[in-house]
Amino acid sequence: MDSDRYNPYEDPSLIQTQSSEEPILSDREPFNDVSRHFDIINGYQRNKILSHYPRRARPWIRVGAVVVLLLIALTFVLRFVHL
Repeated sequence: MDSDRYNPYEDPSLIQTQSSEEPILSDREPFNDVSRHFDIINGYQRNKILSHYPRRARPWIRVGAVVVLLLIALTFVLRFVHL
């Protein structure tokens, strides 16, 4: 093989043109423009992760989520049992 061929992956001038710093994004930053538009239309940002809710509400939200998941699982099990 000819080792003198141009390899763009090893070209230092191309690597230096790219920023080595990763952008710092807030955890409340919308994923895309549609999410940002949805938040603007509502006039507030919705809580997107559990840590955005007040500390006293978190256990109740967890319990509610577990109950909903158990009801969905129970529905699927009962459907297949009756078939």
